[in-house]
Amino acid sequence: MQLREGSVPILVSRALPPPFGHAFTTRIGGVSTGICSSLNVANRDGDPRENVYENRRRACAAAEANGARLTSANQVMGAGVVRVTSDMIGNAAGPGRPIPRADALITNEPDVPLLTYSADCCLTLIADPVRRAVASVHASRAGAHAQILRAAVDAMAHEFQSAPADLIAIVGPTLCAKCHELDGAELDKWRGSPHLEGRHLDLESAVAAQLESAGVGTMDRSGRCTRCDGVHFFSHRRDGEATGRFGGLIWVRPL
Repeated sequence: MQLREGSVPILVSRALPPPFGHAFTTRIGGVSTGICSSLNVANRDGDPRENVYENRRRACAAAEANGARLTSANQVMGAGVVRVTSDMIGNAAGPGRPIPRADALITNEPDVPLLTYSADCCLTLIADPVRRAVASVHASRAGAHAQILRAAVDAMAHEFQSAPADLIAIVGPTLCAKCHELDGAELDKWRGSPHLEGRHLDLESAVAAQLESAGVGTMDRSGRCTRCDGVHFFSHRRDGEATGRFGGLIWVRPL
């Protein structure tokens, strides 16, 4: 995975060829200020929505995505999957459209960028080059524990007849194990997991293992820590809940 420099830098993977477009945004190149500075792509208290929409427009321009059809979810830290259909398209660039409550979006609609966003959780992009379908997944700690990656792969198989072996998954930046210390109920929940060492959870490895167990054929992992890299990424663990969010975008290019 490589960082494509520019006024709005994006992280891209060589593992995901045409007919797909994709990007992980960074925190650089937007108009937001304060703790959300500068390319915050999620609605946050204290950051005017006009800023968020402009940031999304800039992110789409940098990724060469159709911003007018950008579609996002109302994320709830769960494992719900929603298929984006024609009546949902375009809710992310401005108000007035329904926003599904889910943490994974799937679609086979062409030219519809799917956006999920994070400030430490593991964004994962999935593509099926055979069925021309995609998924954008927000794998929070709770979502990963509830098997959201498996749910997304199963949903693509059900809705689009995707064969897991055909799928390509791109695992984005998230907290590294050193930075991801658990306590209390969260620690108890993950006890016994091979991805927990002492009090430290390796969320990227947990996500990758889930994709592997689901039979996903190809995977690329970022290996970047959101807390360690304060230049490029927002981090809840480093800066608090009020901080901004970076995004994961994926879409099927039109024929």
